[in-house]
Amino acid sequence: MNYPVRKKNRLTGFDYSSLNAYFITICTHQRQKLFWTAVGAIICRPPDLPLSPCGQVVRSAIETIPQRYPAYILEHYVIMPNHI
Repeated sequence: MNYPVRKKNRLTGFDYSSLNAYFITICTHQRQKLFWTAVGAIICRPPDLPLSPCGQVVRSAIETIPQRYPAYILEHYVIMPNHI
């Protein structure tokens, strides 16, 4: 099976096993708005705009990270329409 060639996304010589803080972004396939529906030009999801069922699954999975991986600390996360 032929896999696509991806650009390297790790720093050469950096020790990724050391204690550090990381900023991670995960996008949906083709940037589909799956987690909530954006309404106009807004900076963040208004509190009265609920997450979609898919967004609720993502939130639940993110919030279980500390229980599944006790060595990791989840400080902040943001669920946007097409990425987390």
